[in-house]
Amino acid sequence: MNEPKDLAVCAKNAWKNYGHRCKSITVLHDINLRVPIGMIYGLLGSSGCGKTTLLRCIVGRLELNRSEILVFGKPPGSRGHEIPGRSVGFMPQETALYKNFTISEMLHHFGRLHNMNRKDILVREEFLISFLDLPAKSKNVSQLSGGVKCFNFRMLN
Repeated sequence: MNEPKDLAVCAKNAWKNYGHRCKSITVLHDINLRVPIGMIYGLLGSSGCGKTTLLRCIVGRLELNRSEILVFGKPPGSRGHEIPGRSVGFMPQETALYKNFTISEMLHHFGRLHNMNRKDILVREEFLISFLDLPAKSKNVSQLSGGVKCFNFRMLN
């Protein structure tokens, strides 16, 4: 148990620097992380402490300078691995929603981004509107609360 293959995320002595040798800034210094599969894990810390950098490394958007991060037993971006991709959910602080779209238009937009066909999008749309108790699907995204904007549209896939 708790071998890298049994963990959702595993990092040992991970380092990330920005810049060049003489003007390098170390953002992540000897980070050790072991997140069991099925665990909900939150990163807390002050502004600029490296939370976003660590998340970008975990989802394969940045590479570490030293060591490696394994996600479900494999490095992000390795051949056949769906990270980055469909196997990971990531909720940034800012929303990436089109405020002039309706709820339905936004769900269809994200469905197409995830290569869903129209029939599957319609089924998922109906489910989400009911399950999440969303207002009418013709309601404009700009009229939704911040929590609805941040959380609900990431559940499409």
